[in-house]
Amino acid sequence: MVLTADGAPFARAPISNKRKLSRLGVATLLATSVLAATSVAQARTTQIQILNRGTAFGGHSFAGVGQYEFITGIATGEVSPTNPQNGIITDIQLAPRNGHGNVVYQHNFYILQPLDSSKGNRKMMYEPPNRGGKTYQTLNNTPTGTNDPAALTDPAVLDDSFLWTRGYTTVWTGWENNLGPLTGTNRLGDPGKSLA
Repeated sequence: MVLTADGAPFARAPISNKRKLSRLGVATLLATSVLAATSVAQARTTQIQILNRGTAFGGHSFAGVGQYEFITGIATGEVSPTNPQNGIITDIQLAPRNGHGNVVYQHNFYILQPLDSSKGNRKMMYEPPNRGGKTYQTLNNTPTGTNDPAALTDPAVLDDSFLWTRGYTTVWTGWENNLGPLTGTNRLGDPGKSLA
């Protein structure tokens, strides 16, 4: 036990704890160095097209958060088929390539966010869709059966929701490549075919 300048007791960590902390620090530093040195597969977004934007939930205002807006659109990106880390993408070597030698892809997105971002909680719930559909309803305590959450307008249902009453931004992006034209579903597609 050591006394501080004002006479209050101050306990020092035993030597063994200091060694454990030192080893943990070294292990953390090594792990961080390995991760930093590892090459990362590059996929980059090259274009974002906003298709629709407007007030969500029929203009309903959540206490402390305010109104929400919806934003829908299509993002276009590209990946290198020669990068070994992209080799897990089925048939990527067979896909058409652009002028840079990359494979171009598109996916749509659906965003619900507080209209006044300063009233949001700066947190996001991201959900990849299940066969083109959104499955947020159980988590959010809202009715099932709609793939367009912004179309909900019942104030009782909205005020009982979990995410939006707390200022969360909710985001869905597509990955299904075998769905027809968009009708509130999310999908990933070939840029040669329209997603709209």
